Amino acid sequence: MPKSMEHLKTPQDAALYCTLRRALRKAPDFIGGSDCVVLLNVPSDRSGEDYDACAASLLLQLSADRDDMAYVMIAAADKPRTIIKRLEGDCSRKRRLLIFREQGAEVPIQVMLGVDIEVDIPSISTMDFRIGCRIAYQIDVTPSEAEAAMSYPLPHVWAALRRGRPIRNALARLAEAPDLGVKQSGDKREGLPPLQDMYGYGAAKEWGLSLPRT
Repeated sequence: MPKSMEHLKTPQDAALYCTLRRALRKAPDFIGGSDCVVLLNVPSDRSGEDYDACAASLLLQLSADRDDMAYVMIAAADKPRTIIKRLEGDCSRKRRLLIFREQGAEVPIQVMLGVDIEVDIPSISTMDFRIGCRIAYQIDVTPSEAEAAMSYPLPHVWAALRRGRPIRNALARLAEAPDLGVKQSGDKREGLPPLQDMYGYGAAKEWGLSLPRT
């Protein structure tokens, strides 16, 4: 496994990495190496800490020199003074900075004035799910299997997955579990592309393609 992928130990980490890569398509200066501060709005069902592994992996992929880059989390419960103090420390000396803001967090004007671009992080898609399973657990998942899995609450899906085992085993356990309400999938697109045709996922896609299929 490439060193930049070592932080992505679970399918959830790898899937969230994919969502971060997609979000940063809107911040080409950051990806290209220019000075850039990006404010990333975290989905309402996520905490900033959920993105710790994928942020660390991304920065390692972009540069082995971490002295010029950093990321920081702003929680909904953080007070303005705490946020300002956090950003005035080591982060203020970084050329490239990612600021993850949880839903409900109030970002002080002193911080907003230093932001170059604000971007919403998308929710996990079926493509993100497939890549996450491939990278972390070496499980090859078809588009229809991904849609079936994501019809259940994702925390339960992650719990049902086992490294190297077919996705159908997890789906069978989910179907048999009591009190698991099947949610309506928000991604009903037909004909999802194969892994090699997915755009914007960076090293995650390349690593996924190199794995043997299960």
